[in-house]
Amino acid sequence: MRKLTFACVSAVILYFGLLTCFAEHENMFKEFFAAAAAFVVLNLIWISFILGFVSYKRKKIYAFIPCLICLFGLPAGFIGAIVLGESIKAANFKKSLPRYTEVVRLVENDRIKPDSAGQIQLPEKYADLAYSTVTYTNRDGRIITFLTDGAFPVWHAGYLYSSSGVVDENNLLTVWNNFERVNTNWFQFSD
Repeated sequence: MRKLTFACVSAVILYFGLLTCFAEHENMFKEFFAAAAAFVVLNLIWISFILGFVSYKRKKIYAFIPCLICLFGLPAGFIGAIVLGESIKAANFKKSLPRYTEVVRLVENDRIKPDSAGQIQLPEKYADLAYSTVTYTNRDGRIITFLTDGAFPVWHAGYLYSSSGVVDENNLLTVWNNFERVNTNWFQFSD
């Protein structure tokens, strides 16, 4: 039973770690491993419940400790990982904000030029900021969208810069389900 308890604790910790990594920067690779770890914990719930039921006469309530670890570890790990991952993501954005601002200045000064579709190829120095960057101009001024995260099946998230600090919320909601102001000119969005 000790080995099973150790396996359950290890699986819950691994699940928490992988899900935190996924919440911090969503991509399909991390999503796959977080889902695999959740699958392992779910299987351990059944295995530990059956083994606890079999050994209940000898060990009493202690036979269900591995099952309880998995049962409470799964939702606690999920909530904790999402909260921690989102906090890390916000801290990373604040740390990278001067670099995002440099890209904005380069675009506004025509040192980085978009193609005919508005797609911007970031220089090597800034390539880690977003996997796709698009700019356009509307009545609110220049808008630059940095897509930073993507996951299965079709989910995207990132940051939007508005030169005026104003965006048409109705128009933005037709494209992105969730968005919030991060500071004066920046918004965070996701599907």
